[in-house]
Amino acid sequence: MSKPLTGASLIIWWGALSLAAQVIILREFLTLAQGNELYLGLGLWAWLVWTGLGSLAGGWLAAGRQISSGVLIWLLFGLSASLPLTMIACRALPTIMGWTSGVTLSPASLGLWFVVLCLFYCFLSGLFFPLACKWQEGAGGSAGLVGRVYGLDSLGMCLGGIILQVLLLGRVGSLKLALGAALAVVLSILAWSYSTYRRDRHLLTLIAVVLAGGAVVAAWHLDRASRRWQWPHRTVRAVVETPYSLWSATQEAEQISFSANGLWFFSYPDPETAEEQVHYALLQHPAPVRVLLVGGGVAGLTSEILKTPGLSQVDYVELDPQLIALASQMLPGAVLQPRQDRRLRVIYEDGRRFLQRGQSLYDVIIMALPEPKNALLNRFYSLEFFQAVKERLTPQGVFSFGLTGSETSLSPLRTRYLALSAATLGQVFPEVIVLPGRTWRFFASPQSHNLTSDPEVLLSRRQARGLELFFVRDYYLRANLSPARRAYANRMLQMVPPEINTDLKPAGLLYQLALGGMEEPGPLPEVLLWLKQHGVWWLYAGVGLITLGGWGRLRIAGRQSRQGVYLYSVLVMGLTAMGMELVVLILFQITLGYLYGQISLLLAAFMGGLAGGSYQAGQRLALGASAWRLAILNQAGLGVFLTTLGLGLPALVAFAPLRQDGWGQAIFVGLLFGAGLLSGAVFASQAELSQRHGVKLSLGAGRLYAVDLAGATLGTLGMSLLVIPCFGPAQALLLSGAMNASAVLLLVAERRRAL
Repeated sequence: MSKPLTGASLIIWWGALSLAAQVIILREFLTLAQGNELYLGLGLWAWLVWTGLGSLAGGWLAAGRQISSGVLIWLLFGLSASLPLTMIACRALPTIMGWTSGVTLSPASLGLWFVVLCLFYCFLSGLFFPLACKWQEGAGGSAGLVGRVYGLDSLGMCLGGIILQVLLLGRVGSLKLALGAALAVVLSILAWSYSTYRRDRHLLTLIAVVLAGGAVVAAWHLDRASRRWQWPHRTVRAVVETPYSLWSATQEAEQISFSANGLWFFSYPDPETAEEQVHYALLQHPAPVRVLLVGGGVAGLTSEILKTPGLSQVDYVELDPQLIALASQMLPGAVLQPRQDRRLRVIYEDGRRFLQRGQSLYDVIIMALPEPKNALLNRFYSLEFFQAVKERLTPQGVFSFGLTGSETSLSPLRTRYLALSAATLGQVFPEVIVLPGRTWRFFASPQSHNLTSDPEVLLSRRQARGLELFFVRDYYLRANLSPARRAYANRMLQMVPPEINTDLKPAGLLYQLALGGMEEPGPLPEVLLWLKQHGVWWLYAGVGLITLGGWGRLRIAGRQSRQGVYLYSVLVMGLTAMGMELVVLILFQITLGYLYGQISLLLAAFMGGLAGGSYQAGQRLALGASAWRLAILNQAGLGVFLTTLGLGLPALVAFAPLRQDGWGQAIFVGLLFGAGLLSGAVFASQAELSQRHGVKLSLGAGRLYAVDLAGATLGTLGMSLLVIPCFGPAQALLLSGAMNASAVLLLVAERRRAL
């Protein structure tokens, strides 16, 4: 086999393994982060930090040395071994650290542990790129070489993502996927060695058989053991991976709890919660006939609803059929099936899309979902969702949900969090009341004078319906709805300025991040609130100052300033491309609601674009195209693309086909592919400029790759923890466009100075 072909094969294998590892490990990180998509930015940050440091080290190692294929093969062996080990470490961490099951970690703690977990795999992966560039240096012309290697890496990532998406995700457990991906790489290398080293065929065959058999045995035992390690002090009854989520059923004493991606979803039996969620809402309506339940049916809420006489139809909407199947297996007495009561209808669909697309009207709509701790859940507490709810209520209809409050006093931050939902409801419904308690219950109606906070009215309706309840009864109702408590709740809600939670300005996520940041000492809550108060314009001012500083340095510096311009361009590309990727992931979750099973498809689309862009730029450079022209045009194109998308984002989110599975997936895949195409071309052209101005190939490749990853690191942290929660995804895109404009201005200035 010729050297170039062998080199291409190894680089593609590295890319495929890297994408598989990133998807698989990020899914484990998502569980540690309790499903919060913004915390994926912390995971990506840790990933990119170590990969960037590895790339710098690889550039230094490659300088002045000859690199053989054996070095890359041993690196692939190391990566193959470290992938399943990293996964096992992720799952064992709660047991090793002695955490309480289901504990919520602060952003600082999560970031620290992500850094520790990523160290070994990502550092080795970072070494590969500059070493591969050095090895391929003698395979042909050097024009566009770094871009070609970058393109082969991206092509491998794209192929790895497609294989994961089409063949494996949702069908094979994550640890088995990790072992399978590692085994596939190792066996492929052994197969190549089989034809190259003929004398050692018997030994190679034995190694392959031992590895394959060991992986099969280890996959079954390690998967079961590692799932137990994720839930210390609890008995793991079942774990099911679906395209929508990772469901875990754990038991403590007589109570079984269900969690989605590590976030508590519900417990059974929990009669107090079930009664309060259901009957506070139903008693608000004088004579409910048709009821819609969004979530919570497997927690016994459907049975509780059907206790009310006079109901003719109860619709229960649940996205994931496998949750109902799992609950039916674990809780046979709690999950009421339609065949047991003809009034009950189970609808397998996303609750938000069901409301937006349906036509039926309901007397009562009860939302029994966890609080807005991630983008998937925040979309059920937004202005757009409340508008969809209003359209599906009868004139006397009632909408109800609950949020964690306090029976005594509220912190200022918790007050603002609760007031956010009250103000957002008030933008849609003419009548909103809030009943305080350990859980603050929100009620809204499309007409005034439908709701009541008088406990005597609710008690009379309960008596008329003949309901035998243990927690919604005389003493509790009169205590929870006392005039003093209601006055306190109203006074607290009116003390803070009104804010609105929308899809494109997710203030619910902001307050959840701030509340989570209060778990440990740190400045995050104060930083978030300061940013929100002072606005986004100071960030644009910062970009302007950087541009002016760079322009001033160009005027007084010599030839060495060129490298700074090239590196700044790549830094901006990495930052804004990663910001774009995060925005699309969050928008996918907001509009379609099943990101967990689609991460590999979306990442593959971006990597496919990177491969295409870097390959196209490399080909044009090899044919003599101007590297300056390519660099400026592609950087400008990336800026225009991001700015246009940011300005048009409200129209895009309102575009009806975006909420349809096929069209929505195609649009998001196309957006990421386009961003990747432009980003890959920027990297390839800047690498060529750097090389033409005297930087050694191995050092330049390692440095540029590290700077690309450094930019992506800044993008993940800044966008996920600051810009998106405080200002929304549209401003994140517009800010990214401004940064690319800054890079273009400096490139043009440097080009003119060099002429």
